[in-house]
Amino acid sequence: MLVQPVIDGGPLAAPPVSPLPGDMAIVASGATGSFAGHDGAVALYGVDGWRFFAPFDGCAVFDTAGGDVWRYALGSGWTTAGLSGSALMIDGVQVVGSRQAAILDPQGGSGADSKARTAIAEILAALRTHGLIAT
Repeated sequence: MLVQPVIDGGPLAAPPVSPLPGDMAIVASGATGSFAGHDGAVALYGVDGWRFFAPFDGCAVFDTAGGDVWRYALGSGWTTAGLSGSALMIDGVQVVGSRQAAILDPQGGSGADSKARTAIAEILAALRTHGLIAT
């Protein structure tokens, strides 16, 4: 049983040169050396060498090198795609929730109003770029 598996870098095709007991890795496809034949497995190094564990659907491994979480899905293998969830909470306060509907770009007006429209349009573009509102 693996509890809170942690790796130091993404999937590896070859085992590290000087592993220490407790080191872990996700075995990449086309693996070589002692990783050969264990593509997609989670490898754990112990005093008796490498042990391999088949990942289950939904298995998650934390990568200390990049701060990513690698997830395993049946049919698609290991992927890392950042965080997922329904809200971002900081100190118990929701600061980002579900993406909201599109907001139309400002129109009309003249003179000083054109500078305000430009500034508002830039704010809306940034929100869209970050996926906070729909396009």
